[in-house]
Amino acid sequence: MKVALTGGATGIGAETAAKLVAAGHEVTAFDIARTAVAGVEWIACDLSDADAIRAAVAQAGGPYDALVNNAGLPPREGMAELVLRVNFIGLRQFMEAMLDRLSPGAAIVNTASRAGAGWQENLDEVKALMALGPVELAGFVAARGIDATRAYTLSKEALIVLTMAETERMVARGFRMNSVSPGAV
Repeated sequence: MKVALTGGATGIGAETAAKLVAAGHEVTAFDIARTAVAGVEWIACDLSDADAIRAAVAQAGGPYDALVNNAGLPPREGMAELVLRVNFIGLRQFMEAMLDRLSPGAAIVNTASRAGAGWQENLDEVKALMALGPVELAGFVAARGIDATRAYTLSKEALIVLTMAETERMVARGFRMNSVSPGAV
């Protein structure tokens, strides 16, 4: 199996890459940092930059049997906009760009978080985020007073909702799509 993986340099992504390689799969990691996992192809990709996403996808081989959208930044003071830009906007752009590089029957797995469990209570804000373009993000964060912790939670809520909202479209294309929500790592 050939797998495209965002965020393969550290944490859950590096562990996922290592397990996939150990099972005999080919893995291409898309990340700012090079992964230390032996046997993984690395393509530099800054998920906060739409041009970098397009350039990385242009370098990608394929077809891929799976896309694991795992990249994400933790909440850090003063980084609310960047957290939303990487954890949701960038992952969504990357997924869209990769669709034509997925093989029939491919699986898409979005790594959300238990932090996103409140998506139903926050659905209006989630929908507002999902309707934004990348240029509008700074104004959205400022107008709503979103701090880094809320940005992280909102990004994971939005990833869960995106997975549900896009599943029918993905099934129509012959793909399976799910999200997983791990706890603290």
